[in-house]
Amino acid sequence: MPLTDNSDPLYITRGNPDLKQMFTHNLRLSFQNQAKGVSANVGWRMEQNSVTQVMIYDSQTGGRETYPMNINGNWGVNAGANWWKRMGKFFSLRLDAHGNRDNRVSMINEDKSQDPEKSTTRTSNLNCEAHLSYQPAWGGLDFSTGWQYQYSLNSVNNNDTFTRNYRFGLESYVDLPFGLQLRTDATYEFRGGTNIQKDDENEVLWNAGATYRFLKNKTAELSAYWSDILSDKKNYTRTVTSDGFYEYRSQQIRGYFIVSFKYNFRTMM
Repeated sequence: MPLTDNSDPLYITRGNPDLKQMFTHNLRLSFQNQAKGVSANVGWRMEQNSVTQVMIYDSQTGGRETYPMNINGNWGVNAGANWWKRMGKFFSLRLDAHGNRDNRVSMINEDKSQDPEKSTTRTSNLNCEAHLSYQPAWGGLDFSTGWQYQYSLNSVNNNDTFTRNYRFGLESYVDLPFGLQLRTDATYEFRGGTNIQKDDENEVLWNAGATYRFLKNKTAELSAYWSDILSDKKNYTRTVTSDGFYEYRSQQIRGYFIVSFKYNFRTMM
């Protein structure tokens, strides 16, 4: 609608009655062969007449004026494949690989005397993982490793950013007599890239727990769990949009211990 809201002189919004209908086109192909443990997929997405918010920024007053407009150029492609193999009676191996390429556009302006400029950000992501499992009768052991890479390039200032994550994990559990189960898992993660502080490069996450099931038909369960024993968990998330590169950190409780009791009242008829 052709309305203007200037109740806040530092943040003025205008409507645009000439907006066109937006359409999103998607295409996806997939392949699967369960006998050989192979699957793969590829996808494509394109937006027609995308709606973006144009922002005119006044560097002297700090005021902003925004209005919507149609823009074309948003598209993305993605592909993935995985392979699973059973080796003997107790071992299994799984390999996964996924990647995508995105093109995001928007209109930005850091000087009110100039026309808004089209900003294009191209982002590439690649994620590879491997899992090796050992499943004997007494428990289980799972080793995993992964590598993730993200790269982005913006057309306005020609700035590029990248992030690399390496992860190694070990998870195990053992079933003991009398309904007792012990389990533990540990993950080491290393990340590097643009503007990553040295204190935030490494993370070791170690958890441990025990579960005891008792009474008739194991209807009662007493468990204890210690999360983040080393109090080293860091929760960082990096995202890239058409107008910026962002990093978020979530506040969280580190290193807690919890004891719980469960009882199943349901009976089998």
